[in-house]
Amino acid sequence: MRRCGERLRGQRSIRAMSNARWGCDDINEGTMHNGFGDARVNGLDQFMQTDAETEACIASLEQAQRDCLALKRSREGEPLHANEAAAAPPGVPLATSFERLHNFTLRDAKAGAAPELKLYDAMASPDRQLVKAGYFVAEGSLIIQQILQLGTSYQIASLLGTETQLQTLVPNLVEADAAYSKAARTSGGGGAGSGDGTGGAGSPPVAPPPPCVVFAGSRADVSKATGFKHSALSVLAIVRRPTAVHRPLAEWLPTLQAVPGTAVPAVLVLDGVIKPENVGALFRTALAFGACGVLLSPGCADPFYRKSIRSSMGAVFKLPFVHARQWPRELDELRTHGYRLLALHLKGSVAHDVAVPIGTASGSSRGNVDGSAGGSGHAAGIAPFAIMVGAEYEGVSDDAAQRAHARVRIPMSDAMAGSLDSLNVNVAAAIVLERVFAANRQAHTALEDRKSAGDAAKELTG
Repeated sequence: MRRCGERLRGQRSIRAMSNARWGCDDINEGTMHNGFGDARVNGLDQFMQTDAETEACIASLEQAQRDCLALKRSREGEPLHANEAAAAPPGVPLATSFERLHNFTLRDAKAGAAPELKLYDAMASPDRQLVKAGYFVAEGSLIIQQILQLGTSYQIASLLGTETQLQTLVPNLVEADAAYSKAARTSGGGGAGSGDGTGGAGSPPVAPPPPCVVFAGSRADVSKATGFKHSALSVLAIVRRPTAVHRPLAEWLPTLQAVPGTAVPAVLVLDGVIKPENVGALFRTALAFGACGVLLSPGCADPFYRKSIRSSMGAVFKLPFVHARQWPRELDELRTHGYRLLALHLKGSVAHDVAVPIGTASGSSRGNVDGSAGGSGHAAGIAPFAIMVGAEYEGVSDDAAQRAHARVRIPMSDAMAGSLDSLNVNVAAAIVLERVFAANRQAHTALEDRKSAGDAAKELTG
Protein backbone atom coordinates (compact mmCIF):
# COMPACT_ATOMS: atom_id res chain seq x y z
CA MET A 1 0.00 0.00 0.00
CA ARG A 2 1.11 3.48 -0.83
CA ARG A 3 4.55 4.22 0.49
CA CYS A 4 3.86 2.09 3.57
CA GLY A 5 7.58 1.37 3.86
CA GLU A 6 8.52 5.02 3.57
CA ARG A 7 5.79 6.40 5.75
CA LEU A 8 5.67 3.86 8.49
CA ARG A 9 9.46 3.54 8.46
CA GLY A 10 9.27 0.17 10.05
CA GLN A 11 8.05 1.58 13.33
CA ARG A 12 4.55 0.14 13.17
CA SER A 13 3.58 -3.47 13.34
CA ILE A 14 1.52 -5.37 10.81
CA ARG A 15 -1.31 -5.30 13.31
CA ALA A 16 -1.21 -1.51 13.54
CA MET A 17 -1.21 -1.28 9.76
CA SER A 18 -4.34 -3.45 9.53
CA ASN A 19 -6.20 -0.95 11.69
CA ALA A 20 -5.14 2.04 9.62
CA ARG A 21 -7.65 3.93 7.51
CA TRP A 22 -6.31 3.83 3.99
CA GLY A 23 -7.56 5.85 1.04
CA CYS A 24 -9.36 2.80 -0.28
CA ASP A 25 -12.52 2.08 -2.25
CA ASP A 26 -14.16 -0.26 0.24
CA ILE A 27 -17.85 0.43 0.80
CA ASN A 28 -17.23 1.17 4.47
CA GLU A 29 -14.25 3.47 4.10
CA GLY A 30 -13.51 4.81 0.65
CA THR A 31 -16.86 5.84 -0.78
CA MET A 32 -17.34 9.37 -2.04
CA HIS A 33 -21.00 10.25 -1.49
CA ASN A 34 -22.60 12.61 -3.99
CA GLY A 35 -19.78 15.10 -4.19
CA PHE A 36 -20.99 17.00 -1.17
CA GLY A 37 -20.94 16.42 2.56
CA ASP A 38 -18.23 14.65 4.52
CA ALA A 39 -16.95 12.06 2.06
CA ARG A 40 -14.78 9.44 3.74
CA VAL A 41 -11.54 8.91 1.87
CA ASN A 42 -8.81 9.12 4.46
CA GLY A 43 -5.12 8.45 4.71
CA LEU A 44 -3.37 7.46 7.88
CA ASP A 45 -4.33 9.88 10.63
CA GLN A 46 -0.68 10.43 11.50
CA PHE A 47 0.17 11.65 7.99
CA MET A 48 -3.07 13.23 6.79
CA GLN A 49 -3.12 16.99 6.43
CA THR A 50 -5.72 19.05 8.22
CA ASP A 51 -8.38 20.80 6.17
CA ALA A 52 -6.59 24.09 6.84
CA GLU A 53 -3.31 22.71 5.48
CA THR A 54 -5.00 21.44 2.34
CA GLU A 55 -6.75 24.78 1.90
CA ALA A 56 -3.33 26.44 2.08
CA CYS A 57 -2.08 24.14 -0.69
CA ILE A 58 -5.10 25.02 -2.82
CA ALA A 59 -4.53 28.71 -2.15
CA SER A 60 -0.94 28.24 -3.29
CA LEU A 61 -2.12 26.59 -6.52
CA GLU A 62 -4.64 29.33 -7.23
CA GLN A 63 -1.99 31.98 -6.56
CA ALA A 64 0.34 30.22 -9.00
CA GLN A 65 -2.45 30.38 -11.57
CA ARG A 66 -2.88 34.09 -10.98
CA ASP A 67 0.86 34.63 -11.36
CA CYS A 68 0.75 32.75 -14.65
CA LEU A 69 -2.23 34.85 -15.72
CA ALA A 70 -0.25 38.03 -15.14
CA LEU A 71 2.58 36.64 -17.27
CA LYS A 72 0.08 35.62 -19.94
CA ARG A 73 -1.36 39.13 -20.10
CA SER A 74 2.13 40.53 -20.54
CA ARG A 75 2.44 38.31 -23.62
CA GLU A 76 -0.99 39.02 -25.10
CA GLY A 77 0.54 40.82 -28.05
CA GLU A 78 2.61 37.82 -29.05
CA PRO A 79 1.27 35.64 -31.88
CA LEU A 80 0.12 32.10 -31.20
CA HIS A 81 2.26 29.39 -32.76
CA ALA A 82 -0.14 26.50 -32.42
CA ASN A 83 0.79 24.94 -35.74
CA GLU A 84 4.49 25.02 -34.87
CA ALA A 85 3.79 23.39 -31.50
CA ALA A 86 1.63 20.74 -33.07
CA ALA A 87 4.27 19.96 -35.67
CA ALA A 88 7.20 19.97 -33.25
CA PRO A 89 9.27 16.81 -33.72
CA PRO A 90 9.71 14.39 -30.80
CA GLY A 91 13.25 15.64 -30.17
CA VAL A 92 12.14 19.16 -29.26
CA PRO A 93 12.47 19.79 -25.49
CA LEU A 94 9.24 19.98 -23.56
CA ALA A 95 10.06 23.52 -22.42
CA THR A 96 10.22 24.65 -26.06
CA SER A 97 6.72 23.33 -26.73
CA PHE A 98 5.37 25.14 -23.67
CA GLU A 99 6.93 28.43 -24.75
CA ARG A 100 4.42 28.43 -27.60
CA LEU A 101 1.42 27.98 -25.25
CA HIS A 102 -0.38 30.87 -23.59
CA ASN A 103 -2.59 28.93 -21.15
CA PHE A 104 -0.24 26.25 -19.82
CA THR A 105 2.87 27.08 -17.81
CA LEU A 106 5.63 24.53 -17.17
CA ARG A 107 7.13 24.09 -13.69
CA ASP A 108 9.70 21.71 -12.19
CA ALA A 109 8.05 19.04 -10.05
CA LYS A 110 10.97 18.88 -7.64
CA ALA A 111 12.18 22.48 -7.50
CA GLY A 112 11.23 23.83 -4.09
CA ALA A 113 8.73 21.01 -3.52
CA ALA A 114 5.75 23.24 -4.38
CA PRO A 115 3.04 22.81 -1.71
CA GLU A 116 0.35 22.41 -4.36
CA LEU A 117 1.91 19.06 -5.29
CA LYS A 118 0.57 17.66 -2.03
CA LEU A 119 -2.92 17.89 -3.50
CA TYR A 120 -2.09 14.88 -5.68
CA ASP A 121 -1.47 12.65 -2.66
CA ALA A 122 -4.72 11.06 -1.46
CA MET A 123 -2.92 9.94 1.71
CA ALA A 124 -1.78 13.43 2.73
CA SER A 125 -4.67 15.34 1.15
CA PRO A 126 -7.72 13.05 0.88
CA ASP A 127 -10.18 13.49 -1.92
CA ARG A 128 -12.84 14.57 0.55
CA GLN A 129 -10.81 17.72 1.21
CA LEU A 130 -10.63 18.49 -2.50
CA VAL A 131 -14.40 17.97 -2.72
CA LYS A 132 -14.96 20.68 -0.14
CA ALA A 133 -12.68 23.01 -2.09
CA GLY A 134 -14.47 22.29 -5.37
CA TYR A 135 -11.90 20.14 -7.18
CA PHE A 136 -11.36 16.53 -8.23
CA VAL A 137 -8.35 14.48 -9.37
CA ALA A 138 -8.26 12.73 -12.75
CA GLU A 139 -5.68 10.02 -13.49
CA GLY A 140 -4.24 8.62 -16.72
CA SER A 141 -3.33 10.11 -20.08
CA LEU A 142 -6.46 8.81 -21.85
CA ILE A 143 -8.69 10.49 -19.28
CA ILE A 144 -6.78 13.76 -19.34
CA GLN A 145 -6.80 13.82 -23.14
CA GLN A 146 -10.59 13.68 -23.04
CA ILE A 147 -10.78 16.55 -20.54
CA LEU A 148 -8.49 18.67 -22.71
CA GLN A 149 -10.67 17.96 -25.75
CA LEU A 150 -13.70 19.39 -23.91
CA GLY A 151 -12.19 22.86 -24.01
CA THR A 152 -13.47 25.22 -21.33
CA SER A 153 -16.28 22.94 -20.14
CA TYR A 154 -13.87 21.57 -17.53
CA GLN A 155 -11.24 23.81 -16.00
CA ILE A 156 -7.88 22.13 -15.37
CA ALA A 157 -5.94 23.91 -12.63
CA SER A 158 -2.84 21.72 -12.60
CA LEU A 159 -1.15 18.80 -14.36
CA LEU A 160 1.55 16.44 -13.10
CA GLY A 161 3.58 13.91 -15.06
CA THR A 162 6.97 12.88 -16.37
CA GLU A 163 8.42 14.79 -19.31
CA THR A 164 7.90 11.75 -21.53
CA GLN A 165 4.25 11.43 -20.57
CA LEU A 166 3.62 15.15 -20.95
CA GLN A 167 5.25 15.11 -24.38
CA THR A 168 2.50 12.75 -25.58
CA LEU A 169 -0.08 15.31 -24.42
CA VAL A 170 1.44 18.25 -26.34
CA PRO A 171 -0.95 17.97 -29.35
CA ASN A 172 -3.91 17.96 -26.95
CA LEU A 173 -2.46 20.87 -25.00
CA VAL A 174 -2.05 22.83 -28.24
CA GLU A 175 -5.72 22.27 -29.16
CA ALA A 176 -6.89 23.15 -25.66
CA ASP A 177 -4.68 26.24 -25.64
CA ALA A 178 -6.31 27.47 -28.84
CA ALA A 179 -9.79 26.80 -27.41
CA TYR A 180 -8.98 28.69 -24.21
CA SER A 181 -7.59 31.64 -26.13
CA LYS A 182 -10.62 31.73 -28.41
CA ALA A 183 -12.93 31.68 -25.39
CA ALA A 184 -10.94 34.53 -23.85
CA ARG A 185 -11.35 36.65 -26.97
CA THR A 186 -15.07 35.82 -27.16
CA SER A 187 -15.74 36.58 -23.50
CA GLY A 188 -13.60 39.70 -23.53
CA GLY A 189 -11.37 38.52 -20.71
CA GLY A 190 -9.06 35.84 -19.50
CA GLY A 191 -10.25 35.43 -15.93
CA ALA A 192 -11.49 32.38 -14.14
CA GLY A 193 -14.71 30.84 -15.33
CA SER A 194 -17.82 30.27 -13.31
CA GLY A 195 -17.40 26.52 -13.05
CA ASP A 196 -21.00 26.00 -14.14
CA GLY A 197 -20.38 23.04 -16.39
CA THR A 198 -23.19 20.54 -16.61
CA GLY A 199 -21.15 17.39 -16.14
CA GLY A 200 -21.22 16.15 -19.70
CA ALA A 201 -20.84 16.86 -23.38
CA GLY A 202 -22.89 19.78 -24.61
CA SER A 203 -22.06 21.86 -21.56
CA PRO A 204 -22.35 25.59 -22.20
CA PRO A 205 -18.86 27.10 -22.57
CA VAL A 206 -17.67 29.28 -19.74
CA ALA A 207 -15.00 31.95 -19.50
CA PRO A 208 -11.55 30.37 -19.70
CA PRO A 209 -9.78 29.57 -16.45
CA PRO A 210 -6.45 31.05 -15.39
CA PRO A 211 -3.51 29.25 -16.99
CA CYS A 212 -2.93 25.65 -15.96
CA VAL A 213 0.23 25.01 -13.95
CA VAL A 214 1.99 21.93 -15.36
CA PHE A 215 4.53 20.11 -13.18
CA ALA A 216 7.07 17.91 -14.97
CA GLY A 217 9.58 15.67 -13.23
CA SER A 218 11.23 12.30 -13.09
CA ARG A 219 9.46 9.07 -12.20
CA ALA A 220 10.76 9.46 -8.66
CA ASP A 221 9.34 12.99 -8.48
CA VAL A 222 5.91 11.82 -9.62
CA SER A 223 5.94 8.87 -7.24
CA LYS A 224 6.90 11.11 -4.33
CA ALA A 225 4.13 13.59 -5.11
CA THR A 226 1.36 11.01 -5.57
CA GLY A 227 2.28 8.31 -3.08
CA PHE A 228 2.11 5.70 -5.84
CA LYS A 229 4.86 3.85 -7.62
CA HIS A 230 5.16 5.36 -11.07
CA SER A 231 2.73 3.77 -13.53
CA ALA A 232 0.65 4.47 -16.62
CA LEU A 233 -1.75 6.37 -14.33
CA SER A 234 0.98 8.72 -13.21
CA VAL A 235 -0.24 11.58 -15.37
CA LEU A 236 -2.71 13.39 -13.15
CA ALA A 237 -4.79 16.54 -13.28
CA ILE A 238 -6.55 18.66 -10.67
CA VAL A 239 -9.80 19.90 -12.18
CA ARG A 240 -12.47 22.27 -10.89
CA ARG A 241 -15.77 20.51 -10.23
CA PRO A 242 -18.81 21.75 -12.20
CA THR A 243 -21.60 23.08 -9.99
CA ALA A 244 -24.60 22.60 -12.24
CA VAL A 245 -24.78 18.87 -11.41
CA HIS A 246 -26.87 19.92 -8.42
CA ARG A 247 -29.52 21.87 -10.28
CA PRO A 248 -33.22 20.87 -9.99
CA LEU A 249 -34.41 17.99 -12.12
CA ALA A 250 -37.19 20.11 -13.63
CA GLU A 251 -34.53 22.41 -15.10
CA TRP A 252 -32.26 19.58 -16.23
CA LEU A 253 -34.71 17.27 -18.03
CA PRO A 254 -35.71 19.75 -20.76
CA THR A 255 -32.03 20.07 -21.73
CA LEU A 256 -31.76 16.37 -22.59
CA GLN A 257 -32.02 15.33 -26.22
CA ALA A 258 -32.26 11.91 -27.79
CA VAL A 259 -28.89 10.75 -29.04
CA PRO A 260 -28.48 10.61 -32.85
CA GLY A 261 -30.25 7.64 -34.39
CA THR A 262 -32.83 7.35 -31.60
CA ALA A 263 -36.33 8.75 -31.26
CA VAL A 264 -36.66 9.78 -27.61
CA PRO A 265 -34.40 10.46 -24.61
CA ALA A 266 -33.37 7.63 -22.29
CA VAL A 267 -32.13 8.16 -18.74
CA LEU A 268 -30.33 5.87 -16.30
CA VAL A 269 -31.30 6.23 -12.64
CA LEU A 270 -28.94 5.02 -9.88
CA ASP A 271 -30.53 4.25 -6.51
CA GLY A 272 -27.85 4.03 -3.84
CA VAL A 273 -25.06 2.53 -5.98
CA ILE A 274 -22.20 2.97 -3.55
CA LYS A 275 -19.14 1.43 -5.24
CA PRO A 276 -17.18 3.96 -7.31
CA GLU A 277 -16.11 1.34 -9.85
CA ASN A 278 -19.76 0.41 -10.46
CA VAL A 279 -20.83 4.02 -10.85
CA GLY A 280 -18.07 4.59 -13.39
CA ALA A 281 -18.87 1.39 -15.28
CA LEU A 282 -22.58 2.31 -15.37
CA PHE A 283 -21.76 5.67 -16.94
CA ARG A 284 -19.69 3.92 -19.59
CA THR A 285 -22.50 1.46 -20.31
CA ALA A 286 -25.14 4.19 -20.39
CA LEU A 287 -23.07 6.18 -22.89
CA ALA A 288 -22.58 3.10 -25.06
CA PHE A 289 -26.29 2.27 -25.23
CA GLY A 290 -27.77 5.65 -26.00
CA ALA A 291 -28.65 7.12 -22.61
CA CYS A 292 -28.54 10.90 -22.64
CA GLY A 293 -28.32 11.49 -18.89
CA VAL A 294 -27.90 9.95 -15.44
CA LEU A 295 -29.81 10.73 -12.23
CA LEU A 296 -28.11 9.79 -8.94
CA SER A 297 -29.92 9.32 -5.64
CA PRO A 298 -28.37 10.39 -2.32
CA GLY A 299 -25.82 7.82 -1.20
CA CYS A 300 -24.46 7.06 -4.66
CA ALA A 301 -20.71 7.17 -5.06
CA ASP A 302 -19.37 10.35 -6.59
CA PRO A 303 -18.90 10.12 -10.40
CA PHE A 304 -15.91 12.47 -10.02
CA TYR A 305 -14.12 10.24 -7.53
CA ARG A 306 -10.86 9.20 -9.18
CA LYS A 307 -11.77 5.50 -9.36
CA SER A 308 -15.20 6.30 -10.81
CA ILE A 309 -13.54 8.36 -13.53
CA ARG A 310 -11.09 5.55 -14.33
CA SER A 311 -13.86 2.93 -14.52
CA SER A 312 -15.93 5.14 -16.79
CA MET A 313 -12.97 5.75 -19.14
CA GLY A 314 -14.05 9.39 -19.24
CA ALA A 315 -17.77 8.77 -19.84
CA VAL A 316 -18.57 10.88 -16.76
CA PHE A 317 -17.37 13.92 -18.74
CA LYS A 318 -19.51 13.15 -21.78
CA LEU A 319 -22.80 12.16 -20.16
CA PRO A 320 -24.79 14.86 -18.29
CA PHE A 321 -25.86 13.96 -14.77
CA VAL A 322 -27.53 15.50 -11.74
CA HIS A 323 -27.84 14.61 -8.07
CA ALA A 324 -31.31 14.14 -6.62
CA ARG A 325 -31.81 16.43 -3.64
CA GLN A 326 -35.43 15.53 -2.79
CA TRP A 327 -35.31 11.79 -3.41
CA PRO A 328 -37.51 9.95 -4.28
CA ARG A 329 -39.69 12.86 -5.45
CA GLU A 330 -37.54 13.13 -8.56
CA LEU A 331 -39.00 9.81 -9.71
CA ASP A 332 -42.47 11.37 -9.69
CA GLU A 333 -41.07 14.23 -11.78
CA LEU A 334 -39.74 11.76 -14.33
CA ARG A 335 -43.23 10.31 -14.70
CA THR A 336 -44.73 13.79 -14.95
CA HIS A 337 -42.37 14.55 -17.82
CA GLY A 338 -43.59 11.45 -19.66
CA TYR A 339 -40.82 8.99 -18.83
CA ARG A 340 -41.65 5.30 -18.53
CA LEU A 341 -39.88 4.30 -15.32
CA LEU A 342 -38.70 0.69 -15.15
CA ALA A 343 -37.08 -0.62 -11.98
CA LEU A 344 -34.77 -3.63 -12.33
CA HIS A 345 -35.90 -5.93 -9.54
CA LEU A 346 -35.31 -9.55 -8.54
CA LYS A 347 -39.03 -9.92 -7.86
CA GLY A 348 -40.07 -8.12 -10.99
CA SER A 349 -43.39 -9.12 -12.52
CA VAL A 350 -42.45 -8.24 -16.11
CA ALA A 351 -39.59 -9.70 -18.13
CA HIS A 352 -37.37 -7.05 -19.67
CA ASP A 353 -38.05 -8.23 -23.23
CA VAL A 354 -41.79 -7.83 -22.61
CA ALA A 355 -41.40 -4.43 -20.96
CA VAL A 356 -39.28 -3.24 -23.88
CA PRO A 357 -40.54 -5.03 -27.00
CA ILE A 358 -38.68 -4.99 -30.30
CA GLY A 359 -40.08 -5.85 -33.70
CA THR A 360 -43.61 -4.57 -33.19
CA ALA A 361 -45.28 -1.79 -35.11
CA SER A 362 -44.43 1.66 -33.84
CA GLY A 363 -47.18 3.02 -31.66
CA SER A 364 -48.38 -0.42 -30.60
CA SER A 365 -49.80 -0.71 -27.10
CA ARG A 366 -46.97 -3.12 -26.37
CA GLY A 367 -44.59 -0.17 -26.49
CA ASN A 368 -45.35 0.71 -22.86
CA VAL A 369 -45.64 -1.59 -19.91
CA ASP A 370 -48.91 -0.13 -18.66
CA GLY A 371 -50.68 -0.58 -21.98
CA SER A 372 -50.81 3.09 -22.94
CA ALA A 373 -49.72 4.08 -26.41
CA GLY A 374 -46.90 6.50 -26.76
CA GLY A 375 -46.82 8.07 -23.29
CA SER A 376 -47.35 11.82 -23.44
CA GLY A 377 -48.26 11.98 -27.08
CA HIS A 378 -44.78 11.28 -28.45
CA ALA A 379 -44.73 11.31 -32.22
CA ALA A 380 -42.39 8.31 -32.17
CA GLY A 381 -45.07 6.11 -30.62
CA ILE A 382 -42.67 5.36 -27.79
CA ALA A 383 -42.23 7.19 -24.52
CA PRO A 384 -38.80 8.13 -23.21
CA PHE A 385 -37.44 5.49 -20.85
CA ALA A 386 -35.91 5.83 -17.40
CA ILE A 387 -34.15 2.64 -16.30
CA MET A 388 -33.49 2.39 -12.55
CA VAL A 389 -30.89 0.12 -10.97
CA GLY A 390 -30.25 -0.28 -7.26
CA ALA A 391 -27.54 -0.77 -4.69
CA GLU A 392 -25.14 -3.70 -4.98
CA TYR A 393 -26.67 -5.62 -2.08
CA GLU A 394 -30.16 -4.28 -1.39
CA GLY A 395 -31.24 -3.49 -4.95
CA VAL A 396 -33.79 -0.80 -5.75
CA SER A 397 -35.39 0.46 -2.54
CA ASP A 398 -39.10 -0.11 -1.89
CA ASP A 399 -39.86 3.63 -1.93
CA ALA A 400 -38.27 3.93 -5.35
CA ALA A 401 -39.66 0.69 -6.78
CA GLN A 402 -43.26 1.56 -5.95
CA ARG A 403 -42.96 4.70 -8.07
CA ALA A 404 -41.97 2.73 -11.18
CA HIS A 405 -44.41 1.83 -13.91
CA ALA A 406 -43.17 -1.75 -13.59
CA ARG A 407 -40.65 -3.87 -11.73
CA VAL A 408 -38.65 -5.60 -14.41
CA ARG A 409 -36.70 -8.84 -14.16
CA ILE A 410 -34.12 -10.41 -16.44
CA PRO A 411 -34.94 -14.09 -17.12
CA MET A 412 -32.04 -16.31 -16.09
CA SER A 413 -31.28 -20.02 -16.08
CA ASP A 414 -32.25 -22.27 -13.19
CA ALA A 415 -28.56 -22.62 -12.35
CA MET A 416 -28.73 -19.09 -10.92
CA ALA A 417 -31.33 -20.05 -8.33
CA GLY A 418 -30.33 -19.73 -4.69
CA SER A 419 -27.42 -17.60 -3.55
CA LEU A 420 -26.47 -16.67 -7.15
CA ASP A 421 -29.76 -14.98 -7.87
CA SER A 422 -28.61 -11.74 -9.43
CA LEU A 423 -26.20 -10.19 -11.89
CA ASN A 424 -23.64 -7.48 -11.33
CA VAL A 425 -25.47 -4.15 -11.44
CA ASN A 426 -23.56 -3.01 -14.52
CA VAL A 427 -24.25 -6.25 -16.42
CA ALA A 428 -27.95 -6.05 -15.58
CA ALA A 429 -28.12 -2.42 -16.66
CA ALA A 430 -26.30 -3.21 -19.91
CA ILE A 431 -28.82 -5.93 -20.84
CA VAL A 432 -31.83 -3.67 -20.37
CA LEU A 433 -30.23 -0.52 -21.78
CA GLU A 434 -29.21 -2.37 -24.93
CA ARG A 435 -32.85 -3.48 -25.28
CA VAL A 436 -34.07 0.09 -24.86
CA PHE A 437 -31.46 1.29 -27.35
CA ALA A 438 -32.65 -1.22 -29.97
CA ALA A 439 -36.31 -0.25 -29.48
CA ASN A 440 -35.40 3.43 -29.61
CA ARG A 441 -33.47 3.01 -32.84
CA GLN A 442 -36.36 1.06 -34.34
CA ALA A 443 -38.76 3.87 -33.43
CA HIS A 444 -36.40 6.37 -35.04
CA THR A 445 -36.26 4.31 -38.23
CA ALA A 446 -40.06 4.12 -38.30
CA LEU A 447 -40.28 7.89 -37.91
CA GLU A 448 -37.83 8.43 -40.76
CA ASP A 449 -39.74 5.99 -42.97
CA ARG A 450 -43.02 7.81 -42.28
CA LYS A 451 -41.36 11.14 -42.99
CA SER A 452 -39.95 9.85 -46.27
CA ALA A 453 -43.33 8.43 -47.24
CA GLY A 454 -45.00 11.72 -46.41
CA ASP A 455 -42.50 13.69 -48.47
CA ALA A 456 -43.02 11.33 -51.40
CA ALA A 457 -46.80 11.70 -51.12
CA LYS A 458 -46.49 15.50 -51.17
CA GLU A 459 -44.40 15.33 -54.33
CA LEU A 460 -47.00 13.13 -56.05
CA THR A 461 -49.90 15.37 -55.07
CA GLY A 462 -47.95 18.55 -55.73
